[in-house]
Amino acid sequence: MISSFINARIVTPDGIVAGTLTCDGATITDIHAGSAPAGLSGDIVDVDNDYLLPGFIDTQVKTSFIGGLAMLPDMSGDADQPYSPA
Repeated sequence: MISSFINARIVTPDGIVAGTLTCDGATITDIHAGSAPAGLSGDIVDVDNDYLLPGFIDTQVKTSFIGGLAMLPDMSGDADQPYSPA
């Protein structure tokens, strides 16, 4: 299914692009700078100038600070299993 996200600030490795991101299923097919291109089909979502982070599933990072150091929990392991702390 084709989906287009218009009026977005799209974070890319080269910077932030203000425009439209179009994807077909899980594949990004186009990033268009500026106003939404004419002739978009499929689902159209107005992102209302919010950020899109293609490729990120969850941007929330849990940290705790101990003595000025940021400590990140070890979340490696089998992706098919729920996370449980050691």
